[in-house]
Amino acid sequence: MLASASKYALKIVIYLAKNKKSGKIGGKKIAEDLQLSAPFVGKVLQPLAHSGIVKSTKGPHGGFVLASEPNELPLLNIIQIFEGENVFKECLLYSCNCKDHIEEHGEHCRIHEEIAPAREKLLESLRTRTVADFLNNEENNESLNSILDEENSSAFH
Repeated sequence: MLASASKYALKIVIYLAKNKKSGKIGGKKIAEDLQLSAPFVGKVLQPLAHSGIVKSTKGPHGGFVLASEPNELPLLNIIQIFEGENVFKECLLYSCNCKDHIEEHGEHCRIHEEIAPAREKLLESLRTRTVADFLNNEENNESLNSILDEENSSAFH
């Protein structure tokens, strides 16, 4: 369900929050510490900086820092940068969002009523859970890692 860029953005933002006291951290250091490709980390950091999630400073003493407090940053805000405003609103049976399906067919798809509560619960969780929730709580970190893990269930690929 989530693109790789969204998954890595969450990991990068949580990493920056955990290392906030270190000050600016370069893209290469982030990539090295998270064991990610430096060019891909750079591509993920650009939209994060453009959207104001992180601050970017160029130059020999430059790097990236979180632009706000971790408790003020819902996970959904990060995901929407890469997935768009309609994240999780796409119909599971057809290649359109639910609103478009209704306009075209006059009704929801056959499984909409069953899926809608789960979708809303997921969106609400991503709206209310912040980066701060994943800083010191090992159980939350394991939960997020299981969602983001590349080898995990296909529901998030």
